[in-house]
Amino acid sequence: MNPGRLATRLAGPLALSAVLVVSPAWVAASEPLPEPLSLDQALTLAEAPHPDLATAHAALEAAEARRLGAGAVNDFEANLSLDARWVEPPDIATYPDEHNDSRALLTLRKELYDFGRSKGGIEAAEAGVRASEWLLREAEARRHMDIMRRFLDVILADITFERETERMATAYVAMDRARDRNELGQVSDIDLLQLEDEYQATRMSRQAALTNQRATRSLLAQALGRPASLPARLLPPMLPGNDAELPDYETLLAVALRGNPRLLAAREALDDNRQQMAASRAQRYPSLRSEITAGAYEQEFGSRQPFVASLVLDVPLYTGDRVDAAVAGARAGFNRAQADLERTEYWVRQQLLETWQAIQTLKAQREQVLVRQDYRELYLDRSRAQYELEIKTDLGDAMVQQSDARLLAHRTEYELALAWERLAWLTGEPSLSPLLPPGEKAPLTADEANP
Repeated sequence: MNPGRLATRLAGPLALSAVLVVSPAWVAASEPLPEPLSLDQALTLAEAPHPDLATAHAALEAAEARRLGAGAVNDFEANLSLDARWVEPPDIATYPDEHNDSRALLTLRKELYDFGRSKGGIEAAEAGVRASEWLLREAEARRHMDIMRRFLDVILADITFERETERMATAYVAMDRARDRNELGQVSDIDLLQLEDEYQATRMSRQAALTNQRATRSLLAQALGRPASLPARLLPPMLPGNDAELPDYETLLAVALRGNPRLLAAREALDDNRQQMAASRAQRYPSLRSEITAGAYEQEFGSRQPFVASLVLDVPLYTGDRVDAAVAGARAGFNRAQADLERTEYWVRQQLLETWQAIQTLKAQREQVLVRQDYRELYLDRSRAQYELEIKTDLGDAMVQQSDARLLAHRTEYELALAWERLAWLTGEPSLSPLLPPGEKAPLTADEANP
């Protein structure tokens, strides 16, 4: 049989077996994903229920509950007290045989002014809410980027499997031909065993690539919040933003310092702790409140008042170490928040620099990949012509090298897209996303970027 035809016939069933293995037909999915699945469709599920988003939402709900509690500290208060009492009157009492001394008291109380104590608590809680909102936005951006990464990983896994299938088919053809020549005494046993070893190595590599297809699909399904629905077919995405011009680092840094959600959350957390410290100090100050009490008594005495209105000024004279301890704890929280803010700023600067440099490197690598693809195409054409003239015995090596070049091209393009997406996340500028054409992106300038 013609070796080229053998390789073609072998590659076809192998590729079909990959589709069958990764097919989600055997997966019980209550809500199947679109078939085939595009990147745009996958990204629409970024806001679907997911543990990462649930955690961020729960943190925001806790911050809002804290704000509600802080705002309710000085709310109007009404209490009804019903006191059923049995007493033994003294002998000199007006009614010595009356034992029922029950009473009902209605008390209305309102804190009028506490000299900044409640104000600091409210402003601290509001800053905490804003910090949680920024962290939620960051969680959404990370979800967006994670889905994109998992989606591209699946496509690369499919291309890698195709490459490994071609390598295994080529190694099988070489081994099969060597067996025939070994029977004729033209190939030694050791050379034959070497080819068999190479075939087994490629077979194992193909099996690993097949396993990776399933693993990457499982990770994508989990990222989409559909762990029981593994996608079978994916559409390669269009990434027009990869061709955009990269702004200079200083401009991007100014934008990131102004708009990075994690950095903004750290600033709000610092303000939260600053206001908590002010509220703790305010515990030393007086408080002014109004009280109204209306009472109904089973026994009436001259000293009992059915209605009392009061304006009460509470002045702390001695609080022991309670206030000092509260202030010291708030100061420690403020210092920790300040350190977290500085650490986050360092992180943003470093991550931005590494991402900016990665985009530069990947753009240069794209040029290398284009040259390599052209070379592999011409090499395959020459090998095909030599094969037709019976100068070469097979096309396996040329086909594998072309597959290698194709895999490198896709990997470079996808890594570049992820770097652009990471840049959009770090700067807080969605316009830097690779999904947007360069013409739709507003140019960044250093003046506009300054906070």
